[in-house]
Amino acid sequence: MSQIAVRIIAKILLVLAVSLGAVAQEAEEQQQPAEQSDESVIEAYAGDCSAMFRVFDEKGAVVPGARIFGELRTGFMGMSRTSLEVQTNSKGEAKIVGLPSRTKSAVFFDITKENKSARRVFDAGLDCTPEWEVILRVESTPE
Repeated sequence: MSQIAVRIIAKILLVLAVSLGAVAQEAEEQQQPAEQSDESVIEAYAGDCSAMFRVFDEKGAVVPGARIFGELRTGFMGMSRTSLEVQTNSKGEAKIVGLPSRTKSAVFFDITKENKSARRVFDAGLDCTPEWEVILRVESTPE
């Protein structure tokens, strides 16, 4: 066998060894459980502002699974409406990104879980990136 043939065979073997190593590494990574993301973030696609919610009950315990709902009005006379809804994660946190930096009217966010609720008002003119600590309280019914 000539030296050229030996070099070609050596290079082929090297490429095969590297390829097999990469395949083995990929198979190992696929068998490991993927870390679950505990983020609760939604995108409004309307600007550069954001709102962070940290939700607690009256005793100060975090409230996972609280529903945060708001309606964003944009366009001519506020005719275009975008419903925004997200639930808090296991840490009682949720974030809404992409809120508009200018609005004609404030955006009201209702935070609820079972019979408890709270409300926050987003006004980008006052604060473009509010971080709210929300305490859910039992809704009072008018008599």
